[in-house]
Amino acid sequence: MTINHARQKLTNLINYIPEEELHTAIKFIEFLVGAMPEELSKEKYFQALDSLPYTDEPWTEEDENDYQESRKDIAEGRVITLEQYEKERGLA
Repeated sequence: MTINHARQKLTNLINYIPEEELHTAIKFIEFLVGAMPEELSKEKYFQALDSLPYTDEPWTEEDENDYQESRKDIAEGRVITLEQYEKERGLA
């Protein structure tokens, strides 16, 4: 699939996103293009994620533990960007 074809397919798919999922789709696309992390502090970024619509999937103790661990990893700098990961492994 060419880049142009992929972009056109994505543009077409946007028209089929259910109205109640538009806010989530916007936040996800902003995340993918990297707009949010650069423009917002980490805390504001998490606030934006917390503002996403409620899901009816139950939040488990395991989910909470994973969430807290990931926030700690971010706060303590134990994460790298996708670009760093790809560069370190010769993928970029």
